[in-house]
Amino acid sequence: MAAVESEHDATAKTLLNGTVLPAGQSAENDLQDALANIFNHTNAGPFICRQLIQHLVTSNPVPPTSPG
Repeated sequence: MAAVESEHDATAKTLLNGTVLPAGQSAENDLQDALANIFNHTNAGPFICRQLIQHLVTSNPVPPTSPG
């Protein structure tokens, strides 16, 4: 994700859990604060873990082959 200052809305923003980003911040600061807000949300960890399990675990694994 790239912060483009010329396209940035410099007004105040309300994020998850009522976190408010103040008006007048740079695009880079708003982006970093928004990502930190998402990362620190209580549902982020369980959501990411569930997605990883669903995509990386098989319900019918192939048994390992014996060496030799």
